[in-house]
Amino acid sequence: MSKRKPPDLIEAQSRGRFIQSGLFSFSELSRHEGIINILHKESGMVWSIISDRKNMTGFSLLAPGFFSACDPLRSFSPLKTAELNSLMLDGTSISYGRAPLWTGSPPVLRQDREKRKRELAIMTTKIEEGDSFLSILKKKDRTIFQRKAREITEMISPDGNHVIQGLEEMIGLGQGLTPAGDDFITGVLLAEQSLQRPLRIDTKKIEARLEKTTAPGRTMLFAALRGSFPAFILSYLEQIDKARSDGEIVTSARAAAKHGSTSGRDCLAGFYWYELLSASTPE
Repeated sequence: MSKRKPPDLIEAQSRGRFIQSGLFSFSELSRHEGIINILHKESGMVWSIISDRKNMTGFSLLAPGFFSACDPLRSFSPLKTAELNSLMLDGTSISYGRAPLWTGSPPVLRQDREKRKRELAIMTTKIEEGDSFLSILKKKDRTIFQRKAREITEMISPDGNHVIQGLEEMIGLGQGLTPAGDDFITGVLLAEQSLQRPLRIDTKKIEARLEKTTAPGRTMLFAALRGSFPAFILSYLEQIDKARSDGEIVTSARAAAKHGSTSGRDCLAGFYWYELLSASTPE
């Protein structure tokens, strides 16, 4: 009888800051091109094995070698970590103990109100909203989710201490694995950190309602509440901060808007909604 071939070992190129060490149980949640999402059963968070750095998050393992060496379309049996710093996927071990840490920390943008106004104008004139919550910025809605989102955001106003109250009502709003409301809140949290305005967010109320959304949505908001954001939107901020023309801003905005079904546009909507609210709030 021939011996079973030892599992292939693949080294992850990067790991998100929330990827833990230990023996955990997993189950497959969803699969897309270059992305496999697995549910970490102990925490309820979603880890992602990805082939492209542009899809990095605080819960990702960048392992392009896995996608080139294995058939990513095959069905996986229930998963367990084989060692303290590796995942075993049907005979293929992805090791991440020595992988560089990816934090997802946002840049602080230069204080340029006029540039933010130009970016906002581009969002409302050059980017199609479709079913996304960019409809809030454009003040028009076609779906029941867009209408509900508009009603919620219209009721939100900062209190006397410049703290936004009521944003937690957006949690879980919308369809899909990551509801649009969660993407929108992520954009708002990103704006708070990168724009450095006096307007603050009541994060405790958001944290208290994370169980009201899906596992992917909860995972994204958990990371955002701790200052870690998806790579695609961080790339957008870096590009617009360097942009010297409206054309460059349009190109960057369109690239970010293409992320996911509506996730990119929903995140952008939250970012610029915060900018609008901040601009209308006395400092």
